[in-house]
Amino acid sequence: MSEQTKADLEAAISVHIADMTEGNLLTDWSLVIASTSVDDIGSGATDYMFEANTGQPPHVSYGLLTYAIQASVWNEDDD
Repeated sequence: MSEQTKADLEAAISVHIADMTEGNLLTDWSLVIASTSVDDIGSGATDYMFEANTGQPPHVSYGLLTYAIQASVWNEDDD
């Protein structure tokens, strides 16, 4: 990922967090991505990537992801 793209991504996440939380500041973030090519749709072929805040220690990324899983951040009842 280019530095400009990463800066744009972080800016977008920061705005989103501020909107969702009455102005809170983004401190750390982790993003897990699954993608496939148009040719591979339906084949089960998937690429996985991980991005995180520049300079963020791995234990912080791990902690964010672990918290998201254990705290059931995504409510299965929400559609």
